[in-house]
Amino acid sequence: MQAHNHLSPQSAFDALAPCYDALFSSAHNALMAWLRRENLALMQRLFPPGGRLLEIGCGTGEEAVALARLGYTVWATDVAPGMVEQAAKRAAAMGVRDRVHTLVVPARDVGTLGVSSFFDGAFTSFGALNCEPDVQAWVQAMFTLLRPHAPLMCSVMNRWAVWEMAWYALHGEPRQAVRRLGGGWRQARMPTAEGHALVSVRYFSEREMRRVLAPAFTVETVAAWPLLLPPPYLDALFRRWRALFARLEWLERRVRSLPFCRALGDHVLVIARRRA
Repeated sequence: MQAHNHLSPQSAFDALAPCYDALFSSAHNALMAWLRRENLALMQRLFPPGGRLLEIGCGTGEEAVALARLGYTVWATDVAPGMVEQAAKRAAAMGVRDRVHTLVVPARDVGTLGVSSFFDGAFTSFGALNCEPDVQAWVQAMFTLLRPHAPLMCSVMNRWAVWEMAWYALHGEPRQAVRRLGGGWRQARMPTAEGHALVSVRYFSEREMRRVLAPAFTVETVAAWPLLLPPPYLDALFRRWRALFARLEWLERRVRSLPFCRALGDHVLVIARRRA
């Protein structure tokens, strides 16, 4: 029997932690593996070699550990103790526990970390901010923690996700097709080890992300993440038509930052720099 209780983000991600890797890790989800490779390639170009990085919403630590193996030092934070525990175990298993510092802290409270020097960059991947009730407090915290002109890379679940809209419309589910449209908080279904739970999320458009970051950061790049490839929960489709989607990857990389295309992906990726 599946549970559909309404949970706080902390409780929901705690409940998701035991089964997260089976659903969304690179080892089990081919689409997430592709997206994480794209993420890591971009971060290597963006962040200075060997830099001190801050991650918001680390999940089970896949990206933090990958960056630590490349020589970075990462402060990996998450609102859910269960996720942080999994991230610490992954770092230890991969021999980089000394370069991955795991902390349980909400995004809005990262300014309380009490670190002794600035970070060289920060990132948050795949929608951690969509569950954060005080994004403005997070922006102010990031301004305090990052050195001047340091890069910030974040991807959030997009309001205008055309792949999802088309998929559900073609499958006769019009309410699901438009579930992200409109402002405010929505109830989204999240898998857990015991079934499913409802958690409050807020979807962001490109324009909203620019407005959120504008007081403290200069936005340099916006991209759909992804655009032509399906969202991660359609991994079975991605695997079935892998040869077709492989042909689209070249085009994906070239059109995802174009003015019209960048606003229509499953996620919006934003790269910004901290103002002086």
